Amino acid sequence: MIYNIFNKYKYVSIEGNIGVGKTSLAKMICKKFQIKGLFENYITNPYLKSFYKNPRKYSYDVETYFLNQRIKSLKDSLENSNKDEAVVSDYSIFKSLIFSKLNLNSTDFNKYVLEYDKGLSLIKSPNLIIYLDASPVFLLERIKKRGRDFEKNIPEIYLKNIEQGYKSFFIEKQTIKVLFYDISEKDFINNDIDLNHLLETVYNF
Repeated sequence: MIYNIFNKYKYVSIEGNIGVGKTSLAKMICKKFQIKGLFENYITNPYLKSFYKNPRKYSYDVETYFLNQRIKSLKDSLENSNKDEAVVSDYSIFKSLIFSKLNLNSTDFNKYVLEYDKGLSLIKSPNLIIYLDASPVFLLERIKKRGRDFEKNIPEIYLKNIEQGYKSFFIEKQTIKVLFYDISEKDFINNDIDLNHLLETVYNF
C-alpha cells in the first residue's frame, strides 16, 4: 500500500538535529510523490565556517543570516505555490528560534526575537513536522561520515543542547503538530521498507 501523506498534510517539514538526515529524507519523499521540495542552502551562509571556529564572535551573524534566508525562501516559495500543491521542506522557521536561543547571549537574543516574530507573521506554518530523533552519539558518527570539514569538531554536548531545545520548544508549542520518529535503526535511502514504515506512521498520525 502507498501511504500518500499529502492526502492529509499538504505542507510537511522535516526537522531534527545536525546530521540526522533531514535533507535525504525530504529528497526521497519528493522523488516518491513527485512534489515540490524546499531545501535550505547552508553553503551560502558566509559566517557558518567562522562560527564553528569562534561561536561567540560569529553567533549573531550566522543566526541572523539564516533567519533572513529562511524567511525569504519560505515566503517566496509558498506564496508561489498553489494552495492545494503538496510541499515538503527540510527545515522550518522554528529552528531559527531554537538555535538562536542556544547560541546567542540574552541581549542579542531579545533583539533577534523581534526579527523572528516579524518573519513568522509573513509565512504559514507546516501542517505537520516530522522530527527525526536520534542520540547525539549516533549523530556524531553520521556527521563524521559525511565529512564536512567545518563540522568535524562539533562537541556532543552541543548536539544534546540542540535536542533539548527542540523538544522543549515543541512540548511548549502545543498548536504545532509534531511526530517524533526514532531513526536510529532506519535507512530511508537504501531500504524501502523503512521509508514505507515512516510514511505509514505519518499517515496514521
